[in-house]
Amino acid sequence: MQSRCVAITFTAFLSAVIAPTLPFITTGGVYFLALVISAAHAFILGVPMFFLVKRFIGINFWSASITGFLVALTPIAIWSWPLSYSSSNMSSSHWNGDHMVQTKIDGVPTIDGWLSYIESAAFFGLFGLVSGVVFWVVWRFAGPKKLQTPN
Repeated sequence: MQSRCVAITFTAFLSAVIAPTLPFITTGGVYFLALVISAAHAFILGVPMFFLVKRFIGINFWSASITGFLVALTPIAIWSWPLSYSSSNMSSSHWNGDHMVQTKIDGVPTIDGWLSYIESAAFFGLFGLVSGVVFWVVWRFAGPKKLQTPN
């Protein structure tokens, strides 16, 4: 029974790694990069979160979805934090599809800057949400019912 639980968990993680990379499958190099990034997120952040969530909450649709979202969102949110590397004389802008908008003025993010930051971080979080849902589907339907309960 123990080896079956490990096999199901490994299959669920592997499915969660592959699922968000499928949109990139037609581009060889980009697909490999997406697969490496997805695997790093799943095994560096996802495995510890799995044990925490399993222990305290239990694996269910919502816990897997939210955890997947946060696992994907957190690194990009930290890496792209708008207040880092800002000097007082730095300004930036980008095209929003209609006109240019200021995202930083004198090193301080504008409302458009914060909204752009949240939007891009949430976009990456959606890849994690997909992973979390795929993980839960494999976990839920491949394993026995006792797998879902917290220890």
